[in-house]
Amino acid sequence: MEREHLDPYVPREHSETITRPTHELPIQLSPDFIRVYGSQTTIASTHWDVSFTIAQPVADTPQEMYIEQRALITMSWQAAKIFAQSLTTAINAYEQHYGEIPVPRSEKSPLKLPT
Repeated sequence: MEREHLDPYVPREHSETITRPTHELPIQLSPDFIRVYGSQTTIASTHWDVSFTIAQPVADTPQEMYIEQRALITMSWQAAKIFAQSLTTAINAYEQHYGEIPVPRSEKSPLKLPT
């Protein structure tokens, strides 16, 4: 008996590939879905992907203040570009309706790309 080729990237002779644009797919929350608030981000990257660390300043007491890192989101550069375009569109719409969002100079930092 001939062994079936199991490589998922090679279509089987009798299989049918159905593709749909991702915007047409239903949305479902993962069982481990979480919401995270953060007012600060840092970015790190490799040649293949980019990671965003979401953080929030916390002051348990006036003497105990620190930045709490709450989540790390990693995605491909392609996904990050699409995300950036969507975020830019949302920010532009918000500013058109409510006015420009001020950003303190100290919060503007360049991304250091891998060499």
